[in-house]
Amino acid sequence: MQPDDLEPCNRLCQSVYGFPRTGELLTALPGPHAFVAVRGGAIRAYTSGLGYFGHTVGGTVESICALLAFAPHMPSVGVIVPTGNYPVFRWCLDHGMRAVVTMTLMSRGVYHAPNGPYLPSIVY
Repeated sequence: MQPDDLEPCNRLCQSVYGFPRTGELLTALPGPHAFVAVRGGAIRAYTSGLGYFGHTVGGTVESICALLAFAPHMPSVGVIVPTGNYPVFRWCLDHGMRAVVTMTLMSRGVYHAPNGPYLPSIVY
């Protein structure tokens, strides 16, 4: 991920989550774990870091899987993969990843489910 990627990444995040994550991207940018998946000259997915403390957003399941396959993973217990996004979860199992722990998403107030594939951060 490069500084010029921030705007397209925020547009992608806005389309999936409904809001940008500029602060997290700026924090992740100088590090070695922020990556983008590009196809046809456009950013199709990005990660602030594959692990418990980074988040990942994609336009398609395939773009998330490309990051899982090729981007370096953060030092972490693993990656949080929502089972509700079954195609990504199934891809992970088919490619040697294993479920170690199951967690439940809990929210106070209004919750809007993401509108696309994602891998959440444990902290946000």
